[in-house]
Amino acid sequence: MFSIFKPKAECPRCLGKGHVDMGDITRLGKELKWLPGPCAYCGGKGKVKAQMISRVNPGITYLTTDLEKDERQRLLNGEEEVLERAAYNDSQYDVFIKQIEYLYYMGRMDAETITDFYLISRYAEEVPVEEKLEFIEYVEKVIEKSREDRFGTR
Repeated sequence: MFSIFKPKAECPRCLGKGHVDMGDITRLGKELKWLPGPCAYCGGKGKVKAQMISRVNPGITYLTTDLEKDERQRLLNGEEEVLERAAYNDSQYDVFIKQIEYLYYMGRMDAETITDFYLISRYAEEVPVEEKLEFIEYVEKVIEKSREDRFGTR
């Protein structure tokens, strides 16, 4: 019998769980770019249209749960303009990570000083303590991963 439904496949991002965990993040090499949470690739369903897997890389950083619905659909349709925007977005994460590494190794700045550097334009409006601590924690993760990559140590 003919089905009007497209064949479904297990989501390659979350492996069918509906949420991305640290194992998925590590497997896809997104340790400094993603956090655990609902899967944006399958929308938390665990399944995707089979054709989507060949069109959209499951590791695309731009595809998040807060991406506007229209932009998400255009991305999933493989529209060149959106794919370019996605590639640029991903490159900006890489640049940011490289900047943190540079400030740490070449500028000899610690995680808190690097955080202060990035938040300096916001100090006039007072940055919430939780936000600053979260930023410091992220900078420390970048430094730790960089050490592992450079020196094979923690």
